[in-house]
Amino acid sequence: MKVYEVVQGDSDWFICCCGNEAHYDGFFSCDSTGRIVSPTLSADWDGSLYVCYRCGRIIEQRSLEVVGITDEDALLHNTNYDWGKY
Repeated sequence: MKVYEVVQGDSDWFICCCGNEAHYDGFFSCDSTGRIVSPTLSADWDGSLYVCYRCGRIIEQRSLEVVGITDEDALLHNTNYDWGKY
């Protein structure tokens, strides 16, 4: 059974279900699996998905809905993400 969750805030400032906010662990642009991607409108990012860096919830910016949880491969990728490389 899927649990429906919505984060608090608005499209510019999230408060995740886990309590994370932008000035704590933050949120990063991501793909549909939760992998951090460069925040450019490219094939990897559709402009609306963000991952909570604390708990791994994937958030749709416009609706504030939690649309998934980051998988283990994406968590490893995120831990080692190098902004200078992408």
